[in-house]
Amino acid sequence: MKTDRKDWEFQFFLLIIIQMILAGILYLMQQNLNLTILAGSFIRMIRMTLVYVFPSFFFIKVNGMTLCDLGLCPCKERRKILISIFGGGIIYALAGIVFLKFQIFFYGWALLSPTERILNLLMIGIMAAITDYWTRGFILLIWAKKHGEFQAIVLQNIIWFIIHLYEIILLIPYIGLLGSILLTLFLGISGDFIALYTRNIYGLMLGHFVLNLMIAIGALTS
Repeated sequence: MKTDRKDWEFQFFLLIIIQMILAGILYLMQQNLNLTILAGSFIRMIRMTLVYVFPSFFFIKVNGMTLCDLGLCPCKERRKILISIFGGGIIYALAGIVFLKFQIFFYGWALLSPTERILNLLMIGIMAAITDYWTRGFILLIWAKKHGEFQAIVLQNIIWFIIHLYEIILLIPYIGLLGSILLTLFLGISGDFIALYTRNIYGLMLGHFVLNLMIAIGALTS
């Protein structure tokens, strides 16, 4: 059953706020656990699925939306397919260059066995895909559908900035506060343009996975 506009907006914002609060609480709880690298990745993947994926799928279902509204339908135009894939790859590759240069997120990979490395990479890849699904697919594309692209970009990047505060703090000693903020906003805004133009998030998901692959390879070969 569809809701009217005011109810829809209230439910949308309430869901996002609840998701962010839950994610923060569960993150802090996990930090207090003495987990192995692999166990930590597994628990984080599960909590991201439970907090971000299931509630947003339920939201679009009860509001009469489809997977295509989330950018999860394949592009039909070749140009948009190429922009989605290569655009997503390029913007995340640029972030990867920064991480590789300063060896950020390298810790732990050498401690894993070959099988554990593959499993960890797959789980981190899933988490990266969930991040793009939630921020670009759910927040950006759904809000743009109702309120226009400019509002959607502003809203998405506020949330993008908040959920990447940890990465910003890690980057500050290497590229400074301004550089960390600019890199974060570049990834957020440029990815938004790709998602809005193509109405597809698969390229961004793939690019995010490639970023993690770059980090894993860099950590093991450094």
